[in-house]
Amino acid sequence: IAWALAAANLSGVAGAALAGVLPRHWGRIWPLLVSGCISVVSFQMLIVNISALGLIVAALAMTFAWNFAQPLMSGLCSEAEREGRVVVAMGSIQTVGFGFGPALAASILYEQNFSPVIWSASALIAASLVVMFVGLLHSQSAVSAVSFDGPAPGPGRLRVLGGACAEM
Repeated sequence: IAWALAAANLSGVAGAALAGVLPRHWGRIWPLLVSGCISVVSFQMLIVNISALGLIVAALAMTFAWNFAQPLMSGLCSEAEREGRVVVAMGSIQTVGFGFGPALAASILYEQNFSPVIWSASALIAASLVVMFVGLLHSQSAVSAVSFDGPAPGPGRLRVLGGACAEM
């Protein structure tokens, strides 16, 4: 288990680095959707009786996907709320999740059966992806809202400002 976790942390470094070098024209939404799908698959890998190699692969994928998504989500938040309050708060919100997540998981464990935890994590990731995808594509200027340096909105286009859309 220790080797799987150590390797997983290194894959997290690779995930964050990859997020930083993605071509700008790819935007953020598709990479985030891929990351979410990798997360769900890696959770589901843990449902079966897993070998040591399976645990390592699941941990590598899970940590890669998590650390790949974090800089992309920070970028989305910094674009939506220009004062930086949300991005600053993300650290404390994540820390709260690291505390409450295991407590919630422990509350739904049943006689060493991790299936409810795995299915709950998968469902939460899937729901988060749907909310993010719908929210970002809701505006007419989804390309500029989700890309690193998408085109500036012209007359009649929408721009995301502080989490809300404003007509330009």
